Amino acid sequence: MPLHVSNPLSPVEIVTRSVASMKRFFSTTKGQATDEKPAKRARLQKRKENGETESVTPCLHAFGSIQERRESTTPLVDRSRRNGIVFDDITIWAQNTSPTTTVTKIQPSLFRLSDVDFSKPQPEWLTSAVMHTAQTIEFPDFELPILNRDSYRVKSQPPAKIIDFLTVSEYTALRETTDLSISALPPQPGYLQKTLFLHITSSLSTILNRAEAGLQDAWSTRTIQLPSHCTEAITYVISTLDFLAVILAAERVKPCHIAEIREGLSDIIRLVVQTASLIDGMDIRNLIRDIFRRENCQKLGNALERVIAATIGFENDKTAALQSFLELLPASVPTMILPWRLHICRAIIESHIATAIEGIINESIISQSTLDGLDKYISIGKHIQKQLDRLALEGGLEIDNTVKRVLSNFDIQRTMFQAFLDGNSAPTPISAITFFDMAKTIAIQLGETKVQAESMYRIALLASAIPQHSDQSARELLLSASRLNSSEVFQRKVERLLAGIRRRTISSILDMAMLVHQHDSLPEFIEGVKIFVSSLLAQYPADGINGETVLDVDMVKGLLRVIRVFHPDKNASVDVEGRWKCEEVTKVYSPGCVN
Repeated sequence: MPLHVSNPLSPVEIVTRSVASMKRFFSTTKGQATDEKPAKRARLQKRKENGETESVTPCLHAFGSIQERRESTTPLVDRSRRNGIVFDDITIWAQNTSPTTTVTKIQPSLFRLSDVDFSKPQPEWLTSAVMHTAQTIEFPDFELPILNRDSYRVKSQPPAKIIDFLTVSEYTALRETTDLSISALPPQPGYLQKTLFLHITSSLSTILNRAEAGLQDAWSTRTIQLPSHCTEAITYVISTLDFLAVILAAERVKPCHIAEIREGLSDIIRLVVQTASLIDGMDIRNLIRDIFRRENCQKLGNALERVIAATIGFENDKTAALQSFLELLPASVPTMILPWRLHICRAIIESHIATAIEGIINESIISQSTLDGLDKYISIGKHIQKQLDRLALEGGLEIDNTVKRVLSNFDIQRTMFQAFLDGNSAPTPISAITFFDMAKTIAIQLGETKVQAESMYRIALLASAIPQHSDQSARELLLSASRLNSSEVFQRKVERLLAGIRRRTISSILDMAMLVHQHDSLPEFIEGVKIFVSSLLAQYPADGINGETVLDVDMVKGLLRVIRVFHPDKNASVDVEGRWKCEEVTKVYSPGCVN
């Protein structure tokens, strides 16, 4: 049966033989004899095994020895003589001969250079280094010797190794039992939820552990391949984690169930981190596509967002739970879920800020431990943001610039809290007013109206203790602060301080009224009433009334006119301060008025 083989001679050997023959041809003229004889090679004595010697011609150089061996081992190579010139005939196989070559006396597999007329242009196949492909020629049924076969044959790649993973039947059975547990999972915490939740997370861990073990065992293999159902299993794990987060965050958690829900949310975060690490390992070995990584990155982020939202809804231990979740996302977390590590850190900072604001509003104090917690997690948040910026420059992630502005606001809020803390610990009222005024200014910038109201209250309280300070400015601060915070506790606190300042401003009028009532003589009493009305209208002027002449014509009618001017019913449109003044002057108090 004919055997199809490739050319036993390489293209370099073909061209080398052709050039050598042509050099010998052109170095001599036709019919010209030469007197020079070729130099004889020195012969060496080689000792045989039986003691006799054998003459051997040494190899002059490596190429010559290889050429001689190839000439002696190639059965189709022959030499021809024409006009006294010896030609080395070369074998031209079908794939090395141009289809357009027309040379006479071409044998099926042997071409003789002696048959070529070198006085004419040389054929294209002889001068070109390009291999031509022609029709396949059938050669005799024998094996030709091939030298240096590995140098010009392409080695076949070994088949890719499929990583060890769950079989299709194992995965199908595991998924069916997990789906049954998911369908029966109740949203209310309890024994049933805990048992089914444990079964679901155990099944997901089995899938991830088998995938990790298989990938690790095949890591040193040059070419590996995932089973056809491996990516489907990973997608199923991620969807299940998202569903578990939805179930745990579906209802408001009671304080008695916070520990149980917190443990379940921690298990979800652990599985999210394990899944992200597995996807990273597959991505490094180019086993998954970029679109698969991006889609599952968003799904894992959704699960983490639901965990954060559920934790923020805790009535107590919210900050401690978030801190424990941040520890489950260390600094070496996979880059695909690194943005959500920043989200958890941001939630912790906001929790500390809420605690500080509550302390300022309710107790007018702020603890140093709260500020230390802010310093710690603001620093962590800035470090994570630098990592994300570096990844954004490398093109690995898309970063939302609003997060940077949020971190800047955290620094400003930290400065506001520090100013309020310094105001509480200031040695003098003047320095304390300075710090509280700084806190008020920053609160206006940030829109923290309740902190602004508390700072204004503290300034008014300090100002009321300074004798040379104007009571009018203190009253204005308190009235403005009462409009910023409508809580009942704050309103009562402001009203008590405001009543004390008001009483102090009108105390001179009241003292004068008491002195007038002490007179037993009618002329002295009338004179005292005139002085009282004159002083009252001088301190609280009224349009259309002259305090010096209102009692000259008729004292009774004059007093009734003054009462009508200051009566609360006649001044319903005035502000709170004016209404209080009218009630205090006329001694008409509305129900519930605090003296």
